[in-house]
Amino acid sequence: MNSTTEGIEIPQVGRSNSESHTGQGPGCLMDSGGDNYSIKIAENPKKKKPSQKLKFATWNVKTLLDSKSATTITTPRRTALIAKELNRYNIDIAAIQETHMKENGQLVETGEGYTYIYSGCKPDEENYYGVAICVKTKLLSDNTVSKPVCVNDRLMHVNITEKGNTTTFICCYAPTLNSPEQQKTKFYEELKNVVNSVPKKEKIIIAGDLNARVGTNCNEWKEAMGKHGIGKENANGSMLLEFCTEMSLRIVNTLFYQKSKYKTTWKHPRSHEWHILDYFIVKARDVKSVLRCRSMRGADCDTDHNMVRCEIKWDVQKFHKTKSTTTKFNLEPLKTPEGRLKFENALKNSYEAKENMELQWTNIKTCFINAANSTLAKKKERQRDWFDENSRQIENILRTKKSALVIKLNNPTKENVTAYKKARAHCQKSMREIKEKWWCNRTIEMQRYMDTNDTYNLYKCIHSVTGPIIKPLNIVESSEGKPLYNKDERLERWAHHFENVYNQFNEVDLAAINMDQEDNIEDMADTIPSEDEINSALLDIKNNKSAGLDNINAEMLKAGEITTTKMFQELLSKIWEEKKLPKDWKEALIVPIFKKGKKSICDNYRGISLLSVAGKVISRIIYNRLTPLMEKILSDTQCGFRKNKSTTDMIFSARQLVEKTMEQKSSLCIAFVDLTKAFDSVSRRMLFKILESVKCPPTTLALLTDMHSETSSSVKIEDQTSPRFEVQTGVRQGCVLAPVLFILYIHYILKIVRTQCKSGITITYRSDSNMFCRRNLKAKT
Repeated sequence: MNSTTEGIEIPQVGRSNSESHTGQGPGCLMDSGGDNYSIKIAENPKKKKPSQKLKFATWNVKTLLDSKSATTITTPRRTALIAKELNRYNIDIAAIQETHMKENGQLVETGEGYTYIYSGCKPDEENYYGVAICVKTKLLSDNTVSKPVCVNDRLMHVNITEKGNTTTFICCYAPTLNSPEQQKTKFYEELKNVVNSVPKKEKIIIAGDLNARVGTNCNEWKEAMGKHGIGKENANGSMLLEFCTEMSLRIVNTLFYQKSKYKTTWKHPRSHEWHILDYFIVKARDVKSVLRCRSMRGADCDTDHNMVRCEIKWDVQKFHKTKSTTTKFNLEPLKTPEGRLKFENALKNSYEAKENMELQWTNIKTCFINAANSTLAKKKERQRDWFDENSRQIENILRTKKSALVIKLNNPTKENVTAYKKARAHCQKSMREIKEKWWCNRTIEMQRYMDTNDTYNLYKCIHSVTGPIIKPLNIVESSEGKPLYNKDERLERWAHHFENVYNQFNEVDLAAINMDQEDNIEDMADTIPSEDEINSALLDIKNNKSAGLDNINAEMLKAGEITTTKMFQELLSKIWEEKKLPKDWKEALIVPIFKKGKKSICDNYRGISLLSVAGKVISRIIYNRLTPLMEKILSDTQCGFRKNKSTTDMIFSARQLVEKTMEQKSSLCIAFVDLTKAFDSVSRRMLFKILESVKCPPTTLALLTDMHSETSSSVKIEDQTSPRFEVQTGVRQGCVLAPVLFILYIHYILKIVRTQCKSGITITYRSDSNMFCRRNLKAKT
């Protein structure tokens, strides 16, 4: 029998004669629990496409953590197993309860394509509860699901975008019946605050384990529930029904006519009676958009709760994802002679000299990228994981366990229950053996790298076996402490933060500083770099480093060999002639790296500046020329960033000085000067004046001046880049010249200080300066 409404035929799925049902009245939704439920379009001259739908789920999984106990019956890698089950039921978004995870964050299961957004307790609290929302990763990447808000370890929510509207999906875990009334009241107050914060025009979906039995009294609670409840109402159920009535919400589980086994979600351990504890709740006006809601008994993750799946009509909003403009190339072929020769030939065939410096560099950049595109494949980032690498074997083990579960559900005899327990224990034991064998092989591989002193592949191996990726939520706080969810707002906030960090303005009166010319300093080379200098600079640049904005790696430059040298010789000739650098070489890409503290605060990150690797060639050439000059200027007490010197000697000297002072029972005055943001606080005008005083050649001085003029940076977050901002102070972060120029700068600062203070013992290192003064110290030796 089919019922037709407004041209849409909704077939009522057939049921046995013993369970036939008719005349349930208006507003009765029907579902037998079958998997062939669908919407059909009635004959109509104007055919309309059926609405799309999203599949939601709620599931109390008992825990997302792996047990460390040797006697546990819990199967390892629960996050992957649960994601596999969600994928099998084609769930788009799932509310997960009892995760027992601390703090807030994201956990990515790349193999199954799901991301867990979790909300837990504070680090110093017991992790009794915990909730999470498991989302298909593609829904996060295209912004369909966004704005995660973690209220506490019982409550969190996200926004889901559809055409013309937004839905707030709330995941909750209510206190049990035996919990204190104060705890229950607090939970419903917090849930009410979340519901009230949602604009009236937006939809709401509440999903979770509410630990309540609402019963069958639909006449008294007709505004909150349907006609198809089950069991008896308890105190928690009354609180839930009162809440739904007050907030104009309806419990979806009670709206569908179906067998009891497709309604209930939890069996009491003593009475062995089944109850509904896990619910879907929506606004009363949105009930018509719910297609079905039923318990999925076949979903298995070693928990005593059944998964509840709810299908809802959804006009999915299509987003045009911004593609990354940079491509990571696989540089492994460049380690072989054949690969380098192929790359150099491609480079040589496309190279053409240009008339000025900027055009010449643009042509060189284009040649390298074209050569890489034609000879190198794209790099595939792969996280090595014991679960994903043994997926076929694990699938067979899980299939055996699944078969035993199906037999037990269909015929729950004592023998079948025992057989299922044995299958579950065998599954747990087998997967632990797979895990241990995989890790044993990885440790052998790491030891092999250790024995051959291959630190690069050792670190790469360690970094790749991290398992599921855990990262912070995509939330950044503004300078006022307001959370920012929008990508553009977050990028703008990061750019504003690093603009303040990298621009440390200091007032310097250059006229008041007497900067005498240094004597007895040999002239520094100022000619156009030779082939030998270029080759030496290329060899000095380290491999296995990230590229800058031009996407050219050190391995590409070295693979070009003679062709690269020829290109750079012509380019550097034009640079020496025009006394200017290409604009790309003065631009930096900043990648924030987390240090400690709260992950949503920008101050808890340090920025790594990625410069153009090609631009590092000229920096290395100037460094090689400037270093001999610096060795004659700097004092012996400066041990930071100098060859054959170490600050360990200075630390030893300081300790000896303190010990001898204590022996003589004399007084010792020590001044520790810590320069905040030292590299960024350097006055460029004063630095240029210092370079003049040390007789830096005019062309080199002009290039250093241009290198530190009109510099700019942008911040990279995931695959997006912020607007550029100008950097007007300090030496360049990530440049080989930065430490040399800084110690030269600090040398002259200390030189000025010494003219105004009594002389003593001075120990200096980078941003920390220690000045010692002692009186009448006679050490015994």
